[in-house]
Amino acid sequence: MKILKVEDLKNFNENTAITIGFFDGLHLGHQKIINSLLKKSQSSHLKSLIITFLDDVLTLFKMQNCIYDSETKLDIFKQLGVDYVLLLSSKDKFMSLSANEFVKTYLDKLNCKAIICGSDFSFAKNKEGNISFLKENCNYDLVEVDDVYIDGQKISSTYIRKLLLNGEISKANKLLYKPFFVSSFVIDGLKIGRSIGFKTANIKVTSSCYLLKHGVYFGKAMVNDKFYKAMINVGVNPTINDSNILKIEAHILDFNESIYNEKISVIFMYYHRDEKCFSSLDELKNQLSIDAKALNEIIQ
Repeated sequence: MKILKVEDLKNFNENTAITIGFFDGLHLGHQKIINSLLKKSQSSHLKSLIITFLDDVLTLFKMQNCIYDSETKLDIFKQLGVDYVLLLSSKDKFMSLSANEFVKTYLDKLNCKAIICGSDFSFAKNKEGNISFLKENCNYDLVEVDDVYIDGQKISSTYIRKLLLNGEISKANKLLYKPFFVSSFVIDGLKIGRSIGFKTANIKVTSSCYLLKHGVYFGKAMVNDKFYKAMINVGVNPTINDSNILKIEAHILDFNESIYNEKISVIFMYYHRDEKCFSSLDELKNQLSIDAKALNEIIQ
């Protein structure tokens, strides 16, 4: 897979099938669109190309955080077999272009022959580029992809965000390309956990962490390409302090290495319980022992 920037378009000479989107979470609906893109590109002897956006455009889309960051999305596009990805950033000012200008600036220069889109597809200033616009103004072979519904519920990034905020992590994971995770660096903490026998890795908070309901999760931590069971607390540590600063702490089972300043991934698999303020560290320690036992029973 080759990643393109705007300056690469002047020398681009492949004929393409294109889809456009932020593809946050790459949920089942997004996967259906990308599979349709790949099928169309193969049957029409075109190169598959996705136009997507760097995380710095979040405010342009009126979003505060994303489910998957740009790096994760690019890795998944590569796994799926996409030929090209054009990455647009806020400096490209694509949101100020009219639909006609967007077509001339990007689609025409990418030699677009087919465009694949979902039912709520839109692009350009004031979302004036849509399916009706393409039908009336462009000669592309247009492939419309139906939405994905499960039990009457449309699968969308908005719905998945709602699940995450409600603690329905297992349900959300079934709809995403891969289970929800956070990849970030291990930073210094208060070191209270080690004093009660539950040493934790304090994870530097990323924007996606704010999508999660506060509480204790069961999952796995990937450290140096190896997976370990993990008990993960998302919240403000009310037993330890009275600040409202979000913290992510992972107690990694059967692990005792120093990993400060290293980047690890924490995978959220099950929501176990709400965050609670305990009356003492002994009460907290007792609850963590109960949690650890439950973790071992649930995750093998």
